[in-house]
Amino acid sequence: MRSKIMSIPFLLESIQSPHKEEREDAENTLLKYCAADPPSTFMKLIEIATYGESAVNIKQLALLCLRKFITMHWSAGFPSFVGPPGVGEQGKDVVRRGLLSLLANEDTENKVVSTVTYCIVQICAVDFPDEWPGLLDYLNEIILEHHSENAMSLLTELVEDIITNEMFYDNYSGAKIVNTVLLALNNANTPLRGKSKLLKLYQHCLSQLHNSQTFITSELMEEWVLPHLRAANGCIDKLLEEYETNVESEAIQFKGDLFKVLIKLFDINQNLLGSNGDLTFRLRMALSVIKSDAGSYVNALEDNQELRRETINASCINTVQYLAYIPSDLIESIALPDFTDDFIKLCLLPEDHLDLLDFNEFISKETGLSASYNARDEIGNYLSSCSDTIYYSISESILQKCLNIGSNDPKFQESCLFLFQELCSNETSMEISRYQDFLSLSAMILDDGSCPVFVKSRAILTVPKFFENNMECLPDIKQLIQQFLTKTINCTLPTEDEILLSSLVISFTYYTSFAELGCFLDQETSLSLQRSVIKAIQHLYEDCEEDSLGLLLEAVHEIVKSWHTEQDFHTKEQILNLLLMLSSSEPSNVRIVFESVRSLPYLLKTVNAKEYSKLCEHCFPSFTETMSVFIQNHQTYSPLVVLALEFLSVFLKNPPVEKSIPSEVIEYVLHPIVSFINECPDENMVETALQAFAYMACNSDPKYWKNLMFELSSFIFAPERSLYKVIDVSPIMLLSLRIAQPDENIFLEQIMHHAMFKLVDPNKLHPIDTSIIIFCEIILQDVQRFLTYIFSISENAGRPIAEAAIHELLKCFEENRSTNMLKEVALALSTLYFSNDQRLTESKYYDESDDTVLSFKEYTAKIFADELTRQAEIEEAEDSEIAPEDYEEDYVAQLNDDVALLTGRTVDIGLRELLIQFLEKAHQLDGDTSSNFLDGCKGEVRSESL
Repeated sequence: MRSKIMSIPFLLESIQSPHKEEREDAENTLLKYCAADPPSTFMKLIEIATYGESAVNIKQLALLCLRKFITMHWSAGFPSFVGPPGVGEQGKDVVRRGLLSLLANEDTENKVVSTVTYCIVQICAVDFPDEWPGLLDYLNEIILEHHSENAMSLLTELVEDIITNEMFYDNYSGAKIVNTVLLALNNANTPLRGKSKLLKLYQHCLSQLHNSQTFITSELMEEWVLPHLRAANGCIDKLLEEYETNVESEAIQFKGDLFKVLIKLFDINQNLLGSNGDLTFRLRMALSVIKSDAGSYVNALEDNQELRRETINASCINTVQYLAYIPSDLIESIALPDFTDDFIKLCLLPEDHLDLLDFNEFISKETGLSASYNARDEIGNYLSSCSDTIYYSISESILQKCLNIGSNDPKFQESCLFLFQELCSNETSMEISRYQDFLSLSAMILDDGSCPVFVKSRAILTVPKFFENNMECLPDIKQLIQQFLTKTINCTLPTEDEILLSSLVISFTYYTSFAELGCFLDQETSLSLQRSVIKAIQHLYEDCEEDSLGLLLEAVHEIVKSWHTEQDFHTKEQILNLLLMLSSSEPSNVRIVFESVRSLPYLLKTVNAKEYSKLCEHCFPSFTETMSVFIQNHQTYSPLVVLALEFLSVFLKNPPVEKSIPSEVIEYVLHPIVSFINECPDENMVETALQAFAYMACNSDPKYWKNLMFELSSFIFAPERSLYKVIDVSPIMLLSLRIAQPDENIFLEQIMHHAMFKLVDPNKLHPIDTSIIIFCEIILQDVQRFLTYIFSISENAGRPIAEAAIHELLKCFEENRSTNMLKEVALALSTLYFSNDQRLTESKYYDESDDTVLSFKEYTAKIFADELTRQAEIEEAEDSEIAPEDYEEDYVAQLNDDVALLTGRTVDIGLRELLIQFLEKAHQLDGDTSSNFLDGCKGEVRSESL
């Protein structure tokens, strides 16, 4: 009885026991067996898998155990190798032969074969080719003689994962593999499924051939690579012709695989052979296959053959992709109307498409976020990037078909509209003389109450794309946009159909991407559109998922951005509710949080103090409650709290039009924020809370918060946590500098030390702008104290600290594009310039732009003069570097401006005027220094300065 219990077959049975204790005992016993006698254990396991009468699950488990033991006992090449005695050469030979016999037997179960393949690949990772030299020859042999699909799959894995470039070209290994592929492909007895597997193998071989010139001599290139490529091209052309009219599912898949190989061959042919052969033939084949696939697809739709549709879709993706590789002048000679007929058929939707389609999937698909991809998507991609000549021909043809099909065949009508929409995404403008025909058709669809939802939805999405494509050539574009938005509103307002409501929201974002709707629409249409989109968002919110949330928030952002100056308080409350609802659904999604908070500044832009207080009253209690519960429950992190802090920060950063946060808001939120800062264990959340506090301080009377500054400054510099080392605490440092004179600020030395070493750290990865603004503040408060400090510090990395710090100030002015930051740095550099400190005036700085070394005063005068010229050019062009509409996208500029605002100082004078004043004074005191650089300015700038 004991021998049965201790036998390996019995242990394998026990490892599958439902009882945990029995299972673990068996696993441990087998591990001990193998550790004590690896050769016997390995040979017994391969015997069970190969020769025994065991069930499939036992065979597979034996191989899985073998796979694990290989890493432990096979070779020192494995990281988990446990050391001698190992399997031994006899054991290895038995295992290798057993694995290959299982592989060669086509009756071996698929589950077993996949595990065998894994074991062989694992062994090859350390043994191939030296310890297993005959493996490739054996695999090539059983592929050619027995058409072994198992061997094809294994060889594919070896070429993909094991065989390096060096191995591929060593001893003609690669030549043998690709020769086997071509011989098997040309063999009429090789099954079609096997040929598809061979093409998959060949694609990996082509990745190796792509680098052939790097790894072999020109003689070997001539000897086998180039002849092989010519033979491969001929073989593929022959196969395309052979299977051109074959519409069996396996043949359809095979033709798609052939075109996938041609795509990989395209660059290789061009680089090594100098041409891609007879492209006219291949174009004819591609169009023939597309036509054949289109017919098969329509039949599969009619017969509801879902698997066949999937096969056709997957194959057609490759064929259409290849079409994009063919030079456009060849395609332009083809009869394009037939071309478009096939595209229309391949883009038809299944009968049950909308029944099975959830609106979340619809949104993901239409916004390009869906993981699924089919021939319809590939055709759309082709049309959006095809050449002008093809584009104009197809546009005209598609439009004609849109008009001819009419409402009798809604599936074909939707397909035509989809293709027309994709054509509108092309950068080429249509310039269609019959644009009114398309608009009349679209109007008819939108007005027709009996029109199917999927057709109406497609029209809603196509019209704005058409307008965007033809903005420059359509007359009365504003009236057209207003007219069709009104029609869109009218056809979606009475419905609760989620596809139509989703289409409304998506199309709204399309319109806002190219048109300033606040200027294009009259007040009545604007209000109606806002109400309709808000209603759609409220309806869709109940069941929406992450991708949909992102779209809904984007739409909310566009609503508030376009009409914030005209919205009444009720609408603003509605929008705030939407932002809170949508963002709290997925607070851990960064995109959702970003989309939510970027809308708030627009929402708050025109509110007065009373309205601001009401909005705060609406949401601040939930924010503070969320923060309080987090602390009470001793949590370590909460996305919802982060979201609350982000909302708080934006509210406190954007005060009402009176420019000051109402006192009741300050009194309500001040102590919850400070309490959270003191008790929160997560440094990143503390950083966001400190930021919220800083914004509140910027926009309120210091009497509310200045008494808390000692507590907060002590907190960030406390050695227990050393927060100043791990998060950005510069806002608190700046506030500390702001409320206390330098000789009264006990934290000044720590602040200067922290800012200095962040600024001059040669390995810094963090932004340095906050350290710059801290130094600017100290310089403007007490320049002598600043200079005494920086010149008292020893060298860092062989360079004087003072020189490195001043150089960072100079570089910041040259590279920064934030207006507030530039003003602060200009004021600081001016103060340093006119301090006339000898240590500073004697320092030298390398100017990369001119490859010269300049004194501090020369460098400062030069960069100021350069910036003055730039400002003059901007004014001439009447266009700023960051135009108002682009500012919200320039995240760095916003951050820099925010930091500069923490000084509490408003520099009313413009940057240009500031620089002119500096150069005037510099010219009076150091005429030669400033004049040298003013000579490079334009005449009018120079005369203004002098």
